[in-house]
Amino acid sequence: MRGQMTVAALAERLGITRSNLHKRIRREGVKTTKVPCSTGGGVQWLTAVPVNYANQLARRYEEARANAEMLAEKAREENP
Repeated sequence: MRGQMTVAALAERLGITRSNLHKRIRREGVKTTKVPCSTGGGVQWLTAVPVNYANQLARRYEEARANAEMLAEKAREENP
């Protein structure tokens, strides 16, 4: 599973639901793969995306959050 990150791990990293992340992945046309994950009773197949896409998406989310915080701070200063 080198070079890939599961959708569940990425969703947790971004702080969004897996459902919304799956929708975004489909909308952006990102190629996904199924990776095996052993559980107590057998094997479960998880969806994974390339790690470079995961890092790019995380960077976009961080920039958007920083921008939102800056705008909120500016609004608080203008309207005390």
